Amino acid sequence: MSKLFWIPIITFALCQSTFFSTSIAVIFHKNITWPYISEGGTYPPESCIFSELINMASVFLGLIIYIRYRQIERLLYHHVSLLEQVARKNVVSLWIGLMACIGLSIVANFQLTKLPQVHYFGAFSCFGLGTVYFWFQGFISYSVRSYTGSMHMTYARLVLATICTCNIFVFISTTCTATEIIFNEREPSCRYKETSAMVEWVMATAFCFFILSFTSEFKTITMDRPIILVIRRETRPNLDSSEPSGSIQSLSIQVT
Repeated sequence: MSKLFWIPIITFALCQSTFFSTSIAVIFHKNITWPYISEGGTYPPESCIFSELINMASVFLGLIIYIRYRQIERLLYHHVSLLEQVARKNVVSLWIGLMACIGLSIVANFQLTKLPQVHYFGAFSCFGLGTVYFWFQGFISYSVRSYTGSMHMTYARLVLATICTCNIFVFISTTCTATEIIFNEREPSCRYKETSAMVEWVMATAFCFFILSFTSEFKTITMDRPIILVIRRETRPNLDSSEPSGSIQSLSIQVT
């Protein structure tokens, strides 16, 4: 059995444990009823832990997105009938997913209270592009359901994509008002802020479960170690120059 299935599980556990632990710390330290997930990355020392772990999660997410891309790419190699309806979606979803990972890293490293414009750019990149990635994967899952995955998993992914799509509009509308509250240091229990924070938690949880949904499919695939090409220069005496000269040979080495 492939060990790749551990990557979605580890990513799910890493994100959820980071979100909950840092948010609990914010609740106790700042007496906030329902904090944004991002507020765990605002106040030290939990902000340091938040940034470090979310950066790790971003790398794992990028790896999951790349593995999924290669999985579908290999499937198309054996089933050319799917090329027309899946190939382009697979490539586009790869780049959209990787940009969403960069957005998540921006959220972790640019605090809400220090650089709000950059922080919100990262948040909307993460949630917005991540939702688009979910829709692409939902359609891809439907197209390849006869070869990998299942119809139940396809429905689950489409439902999660729908939840994120609905919530992102609520998140945008409530966050604009909540931002003013945060910077003016008004009553932190304002309904706009609480609604915005709850919607953010719903989307983040949906994101985590979507990533977890790749577990079963990753059990059935393996990836070879990379082949490293070593350039070796064979030298021979050169009477006219002090610099060595010679031919270049390429050695192919399989990493073990």
